[in-house]
Amino acid sequence: MGSKTAIATVLCMAAAMLAGCKSEKKPETTNLVLHANGPDWVNGGTGPFTEESGKRFHGLGIVSGVRDAAVRRRMVDTRAREEVQKALENLLDAIQKDAPMAPEVDAEAKQRTQQGLKALAASGEGVRIVDHWVDSDSTEYALALLDLAAFKDNLAKAKDLDARAKDSVRRNADRVFDESSAEKASHSARR
Repeated sequence: MGSKTAIATVLCMAAAMLAGCKSEKKPETTNLVLHANGPDWVNGGTGPFTEESGKRFHGLGIVSGVRDAAVRRRMVDTRAREEVQKALENLLDAIQKDAPMAPEVDAEAKQRTQQGLKALAASGEGVRIVDHWVDSDSTEYALALLDLAAFKDNLAKAKDLDARAKDSVRRNADRVFDESSAEKASHSARR
């Protein structure tokens, strides 16, 4: 009877260990803080968005810990514009990956085109601050917008880019924007 007790004890311990090893699906973690009392654009973040009024890049600037409201406002506006610039750079990088330059284009021409595209993204031309929101802890948020149509107008006026680079960006901008916007929307829907 001693061996039966030992076997039963071992089986009970094994069952307890298996129950302790039970795998549970862990929730997806994110560093995004949702603000239930804030406007939708605060929770939407930065990136490409397709809206009723058209295709736009949103830039969400955030500043906290600054007591002087005027200084905080200037800082948050600058950060929102920088976020639009990053979103635009991401679009241009995706276009260059999807539609690389012709192999006969030399390295110097490629570098000039990349510099021209970065300058276009950094120009801030057409970017406007359209809204602000201050949370109860004095964290301020700013929303900057750039219409895709305004970006295309800027592209046409760019002097640093040759016609082939402008044409490539113009032809692929809507498609890459739509893909990026759909990806962002599907990610937001999972929250």
